[in-house]
Amino acid sequence: MELPSLKLVMVQGPLKGETLEFRLGSTIRIGRLVRGNTVPIKDDGISSKHLSIESSSSGPGKWILRDLDSSNGTLLNTTKLLPDTPYDLRGGDSIKIGEYTSILVKIDSHEESQLRRNPRRRAPEKEMLEPVAENRGWRGKPSKESEAKCDEKGEELETEN
Repeated sequence: MELPSLKLVMVQGPLKGETLEFRLGSTIRIGRLVRGNTVPIKDDGISSKHLSIESSSSGPGKWILRDLDSSNGTLLNTTKLLPDTPYDLRGGDSIKIGEYTSILVKIDSHEESQLRRNPRRRAPEKEMLEPVAENRGWRGKPSKESEAKCDEKGEELETEN
Protein backbone atom coordinates (compact mmCIF):
# COMPACT_ATOMS: atom_id res chain seq x y z
CA MET A 1 0.00 0.00 0.00
CA GLU A 2 1.37 3.38 -1.02
CA LEU A 3 1.31 6.01 1.71
CA PRO A 4 -0.13 9.49 1.11
CA SER A 5 2.38 12.09 0.02
CA LEU A 6 2.74 15.84 0.29
CA LYS A 7 3.69 17.85 -2.77
CA LEU A 8 4.93 21.41 -2.59
CA VAL A 9 4.57 23.19 -5.93
CA MET A 10 6.74 26.29 -6.14
CA VAL A 11 4.46 28.83 -7.83
CA GLN A 12 6.64 31.94 -7.37
CA GLY A 13 10.12 32.68 -6.15
CA PRO A 14 13.64 31.34 -6.76
CA LEU A 15 12.43 27.72 -7.07
CA LYS A 16 9.48 28.57 -9.37
CA GLY A 17 8.36 25.59 -11.44
CA GLU A 18 9.76 22.92 -9.11
CA THR A 19 7.58 20.31 -7.39
CA LEU A 20 8.94 18.65 -4.26
CA GLU A 21 7.37 15.43 -2.95
CA PHE A 22 7.56 14.12 0.61
CA ARG A 23 6.32 10.83 2.08
CA LEU A 24 4.24 10.38 5.20
CA GLY A 25 6.47 10.56 8.27
CA SER A 26 8.65 13.29 6.78
CA THR A 27 9.59 16.50 8.53
CA ILE A 28 10.29 19.34 6.13
CA ARG A 29 12.15 22.47 7.17
CA ILE A 30 12.19 25.47 4.86
CA GLY A 31 14.61 28.35 5.34
CA ARG A 32 17.18 30.58 3.68
CA LEU A 33 20.22 28.49 4.66
CA VAL A 34 21.25 25.08 3.36
CA ARG A 35 22.38 23.85 6.79
CA GLY A 36 19.48 22.58 8.90
CA ASN A 37 16.82 22.89 6.19
CA THR A 38 15.29 20.28 3.89
CA VAL A 39 14.38 22.98 1.35
CA PRO A 40 16.72 25.98 1.25
CA ILE A 41 15.28 28.99 -0.62
CA LYS A 42 17.39 32.07 -1.38
CA ASP A 43 14.74 34.75 -0.92
CA ASP A 44 15.75 37.81 1.14
CA GLY A 45 12.59 37.84 3.26
CA ILE A 46 12.95 34.21 4.36
CA SER A 47 14.51 33.55 7.77
CA SER A 48 17.39 31.11 8.17
CA LYS A 49 14.91 28.65 9.73
CA HIS A 50 11.50 29.86 8.59
CA LEU A 51 8.90 27.07 8.83
CA SER A 52 8.39 23.36 9.30
CA ILE A 53 5.85 20.91 7.90
CA GLU A 54 5.44 17.49 9.46
CA SER A 55 3.03 14.62 9.13
CA SER A 56 0.44 14.60 11.89
CA SER A 57 -0.12 11.70 14.26
CA SER A 58 -3.88 12.40 14.07
CA GLY A 59 -4.21 10.36 10.89
CA PRO A 60 -2.68 9.43 7.55
CA GLY A 61 -2.53 12.23 5.03
CA LYS A 62 -2.65 14.95 7.72
CA TRP A 63 0.11 17.53 7.70
CA ILE A 64 0.94 20.31 10.17
CA LEU A 65 2.52 23.67 9.27
CA ARG A 66 4.38 25.69 11.90
CA ASP A 67 6.11 29.08 11.60
CA LEU A 68 9.46 28.84 13.41
CA ASP A 69 9.28 32.40 14.81
CA SER A 70 10.45 33.83 11.49
CA SER A 71 11.24 37.55 11.16
CA ASN A 72 8.74 38.27 8.38
CA GLY A 73 6.13 35.63 9.18
CA THR A 74 4.25 33.06 7.13
CA LEU A 75 0.89 33.38 5.38
CA LEU A 76 -1.33 30.32 5.04
CA ASN A 77 -3.86 31.35 2.40
CA THR A 78 -4.68 34.83 3.81
CA THR A 79 -3.99 34.09 7.50
CA LYS A 80 -0.77 35.25 9.14
CA LEU A 81 0.44 32.39 11.34
CA LEU A 82 1.29 32.82 14.98
CA PRO A 83 4.86 31.68 15.78
CA ASP A 84 5.32 28.10 17.00
CA THR A 85 1.60 27.32 16.60
CA PRO A 86 0.48 24.23 14.62
CA TYR A 87 -1.88 24.73 11.66
CA ASP A 88 -3.52 21.97 9.61
CA LEU A 89 -2.51 21.89 5.96
CA ARG A 90 -5.01 20.89 3.27
CA GLY A 91 -4.65 20.24 -0.43
CA GLY A 92 -4.99 23.50 -2.35
CA ASP A 93 -3.60 25.66 0.47
CA SER A 94 -1.18 28.44 -0.43
CA ILE A 95 1.89 29.27 1.67
CA LYS A 96 3.56 32.66 1.17
CA ILE A 97 6.96 33.40 2.68
CA GLY A 98 9.71 35.91 2.02
CA GLU A 99 9.47 38.60 -0.62
CA TYR A 100 8.55 36.40 -3.58
CA THR A 101 8.01 32.78 -2.59
CA SER A 102 4.57 31.23 -3.01
CA ILE A 103 3.98 27.49 -2.52
CA LEU A 104 0.90 25.47 -3.49
CA VAL A 105 0.15 22.45 -1.27
CA LYS A 106 -1.04 19.18 -2.79
CA ILE A 107 -1.84 16.15 -0.65
CA ASP A 108 -2.17 12.88 -2.55
CA SER A 109 -4.23 10.12 -1.05
CA HIS A 110 -3.56 6.45 -1.82
CA GLU A 111 -6.32 6.34 -4.46
CA GLU A 112 -5.05 9.41 -6.31
CA SER A 113 -1.49 8.08 -6.32
CA GLN A 114 -2.66 4.75 -7.72
CA LEU A 115 -4.51 6.46 -10.55
CA ARG A 116 -1.54 8.56 -11.50
CA ARG A 117 0.89 5.69 -11.24
CA ASN A 118 -1.13 3.49 -13.61
CA PRO A 119 -2.72 5.85 -16.13
CA ARG A 120 -4.74 4.39 -18.97
CA ARG A 121 -3.88 6.25 -22.10
CA ARG A 122 -6.50 6.66 -24.76
CA ALA A 123 -5.98 7.53 -28.37
CA PRO A 124 -6.99 11.10 -29.16
CA GLU A 125 -10.44 11.64 -30.60
CA LYS A 126 -10.55 11.74 -34.40
CA GLU A 127 -11.74 15.36 -34.40
CA MET A 128 -8.51 16.35 -32.68
CA LEU A 129 -6.33 14.94 -35.45
CA GLU A 130 -5.22 17.28 -38.20
CA PRO A 131 -4.22 16.14 -41.68
CA VAL A 132 -0.58 16.31 -42.60
CA ALA A 133 0.11 18.80 -45.38
CA GLU A 134 0.82 17.08 -48.67
CA ASN A 135 2.65 20.02 -50.26
CA ARG A 136 6.34 19.46 -49.61
CA GLY A 137 7.54 22.34 -51.75
CA TRP A 138 7.83 22.80 -55.49
CA ARG A 139 10.55 21.18 -57.55
CA GLY A 140 11.02 21.91 -61.22
CA LYS A 141 8.25 23.23 -63.48
CA PRO A 142 4.68 23.00 -62.27
CA SER A 143 2.47 20.60 -64.18
CA LYS A 144 -0.85 21.67 -65.72
CA GLU A 145 -2.70 20.08 -62.75
CA SER A 146 -0.80 22.16 -60.23
CA GLU A 147 -1.64 25.37 -62.09
CA ALA A 148 -5.29 25.00 -61.08
CA LYS A 149 -6.66 28.00 -59.21
CA CYS A 150 -7.86 27.49 -55.63
CA ASP A 151 -10.03 29.56 -53.30
CA GLU A 152 -9.03 30.51 -49.73
CA LYS A 153 -10.23 27.11 -48.43
CA GLY A 154 -7.93 25.29 -50.83
CA GLU A 155 -10.79 24.04 -53.02
CA GLU A 156 -10.16 24.00 -56.74
CA LEU A 157 -12.00 26.65 -58.76
CA GLU A 158 -13.48 25.82 -62.16
CA THR A 159 -11.51 27.34 -65.02
CA GLU A 160 -12.47 27.83 -68.67
CA ASN A 161 -10.34 25.99 -71.26
